[in-house]
Order: sequence, then structure tokens, then C-alpha cells
Amino acid sequence: MSSASSSTGPCLSLLAFVFSLKRNKSKRKAESAGNESKKQRSVITLEEKAKIIRMHENGKMISTIARDTNRPISTVNTIVKDKVRILENVPDAVTLKGTIITKKRLGPISEMEKLL
Repeated sequence: MSSASSSTGPCLSLLAFVFSLKRNKSKRKAESAGNESKKQRSVITLEEKAKIIRMHENGKMISTIARDTNRPISTVNTIVKDKVRILENVPDAVTLKGTIITKKRLGPISEMEKLL
């Protein structure tokens, strides 16, 4: 019996320690959340996207393009991946800076919206 009571003692103190860490961690988040401002989302124009695609087609690596344009690698990779859709809209755009590409819906939802 003494071994069972001694084994629960350290476990309880360990649980109390973990609980106190979690409690202190949540307090720190609440304090630091008010000090930082949320990063603004920036819109990339079709002109910039076409420039990124041309750089990639000329043989530049995605990481180099990202560094040169001050954009995340994932953003540059997504632009290169969607180059067919982007380049379809570049010649049609009257002003490249004001064009937004939207996804066309297919299937029963789009048919229902047409009927409404």
C-alpha cells in the first residue's frame, strides 16, 4: 500500500505542474495579443503575377523569385501552378491592376443559382 500511495504523490505533483504551465501559457497569449497588430493582406495584381510567371519560364527558381519579389515561396508556387488560368485572363484585362479572377462553379449548385 505504501508503494501505491508514494507513486500517486509524484503523479499528482506532476499534474499540478502541467496544469500550472497551461494556465500561465494562456495568460501570456492574452497579454501579447493586444500588443501586436494583424498583418494586412496584400492583393497581387495580374501584372505582377504575369511577371512572376515569365521569370519562372525564363528558368529562375521559385525560391529566387520569392526572394526577389518579397513574397512567400508558397504564394509564388501557387501563382506558377495556376499560370494557365492567369495567362488566359491577362490579354483580356483592360487594366491589369484592377482584374480579379474568380472560380466558375459547376454542378448542381450553379444550376440552382441560375434558376433562382
